[in-house]
Amino acid sequence: MTGSLPRVLVFVVAYEAESTLQKVLERIPASVFEAFNAEVLVIDDSSRDQTFEVGVQAAAASHHPITVLFNAKNQGYGGNQKLGYQFALRHGFDFVVLLHGDGQYARNPEWNSDSCVRSSRFCVHVRILFPTYL
Repeated sequence: MTGSLPRVLVFVVAYEAESTLQKVLERIPASVFEAFNAEVLVIDDSSRDQTFEVGVQAAAASHHPITVLFNAKNQGYGGNQKLGYQFALRHGFDFVVLLHGDGQYARNPEWNSDSCVRSSRFCVHVRILFPTYL
């Protein structure tokens, strides 16, 4: 990837998402990695199941960069988000796309074009408008 492409972090908050995380990662469109200098960050918020291991296996099998981190102590939803945003700032990302590891929010149809990311710093996906779950 060239340095001129905007850097996008696809940040996946995950807790007890062993059965859904792989599917969430698979649903990230390849076009995101073509249109942007994109990476994926998964932060497992101290799950008791195999969420972290599923993430590590997905990272090993992926053609795209995936970083998987584990919180030794549960930070809660807001705390986990803060860690992800701190990661994005520390690593110089221009944009962050937040996904839920349990598939709570289905992929935004706007991802079919890059206008959502390129036109704003914050793009909201309202699941009531798009009630398709994993």
